[in-house]
Amino acid sequence: LAVKSFRKKVCRLQRKTRAFMARKRAWCEEAGILWQQIEDRNLHAHHKLKEQERLLRELKTGGLRQERRPSKEEAAAAEQGTPEERMDRLLYPWKIYRIPRPKRMFTLARFYFFKAKHKRQQLDAWADAAALKAGLYKEMENYFKLYGISSEEIRDLLKDEERQEESPPATPVK
Repeated sequence: LAVKSFRKKVCRLQRKTRAFMARKRAWCEEAGILWQQIEDRNLHAHHKLKEQERLLRELKTGGLRQERRPSKEEAAAAEQGTPEERMDRLLYPWKIYRIPRPKRMFTLARFYFFKAKHKRQQLDAWADAAALKAGLYKEMENYFKLYGISSEEIRDLLKDEERQEESPPATPVK
């Protein structure tokens, strides 16, 4: 009987863990796509601006330098995609500055775990606050019972007290 109960608990823990990991993986994939879009937009804009600054600087100094020839790997990579994308890759090789996918996913997973832990701590704090409030009500109820006040009267008193706390103070009459 104890083994059966233990097995059920282990299976439930495994099921919950797998569900959590699936949620984390799905969230990380979505966040990774968004991260890459934002990173690409910022890197592209930055490198385009730097290229324009370089061209202006070279025009002011009296001429353009000879550009270096792309390596075989760069040329092979440049052959893929639309003509605009090919030209963009040759002129602005900004994609080499992306954060590698494994590092990006590791960072997102760490962030997800941090947020899950933070949420768990918040839920625990609320549960502690609710338990404290229930304990205080119980203590107050026991105090009133010492003086012979019934449980129904105590609940009515506490409800009246809560209503008074919620209602705005009355304005004085002049």
